[in-house]
Amino acid sequence: MHRKFIALIVSLAMAVTGMSIVAAPAQADQDVAKIIAGLTALALIGVAIDRHNHRKDQVTSHSVQPATPPRGQGTRGNRVQPRPLPDRVARYALPRHCLRTGPGGQAVLSRRCLQRSYGYAGTLPKSCRVRHWDRERTRKGYSVQCLKNRGYRLTRH
Repeated sequence: MHRKFIALIVSLAMAVTGMSIVAAPAQADQDVAKIIAGLTALALIGVAIDRHNHRKDQVTSHSVQPATPPRGQGTRGNRVQPRPLPDRVARYALPRHCLRTGPGGQAVLSRRCLQRSYGYAGTLPKSCRVRHWDRERTRKGYSVQCLKNRGYRLTRH
């Protein structure tokens, strides 16, 4: 697009210059010298533009080997590992593997499991703490429904 535009401008400039030569007869040597200098300048500009365009046509290729991590480190097959969530989002994502069934089928998150696998266990709301009996002893945990009401959600990992 740029080449065509520049070629159009140069050709129009040369055409206008040619018309002015025909329309105005050269009465003195100074007029002829100015015309020759103008044509020379236009020719030099045209050559410079042509050389610049030919430089752009040359393609240089570089063969770059993609960086691939060793197998088993950083990828699952050909997929790239996703970036971790920001802290303001990750603190509301609870690990699903800590889910247990409490009395009456109530969904409960194990407190001990959360302390091991969830970095923000100390910041969970105290009002969601529950105790339940699992036939051996009293277990401590957090009510899933209570946590969901406060903006928390369960994640796969």
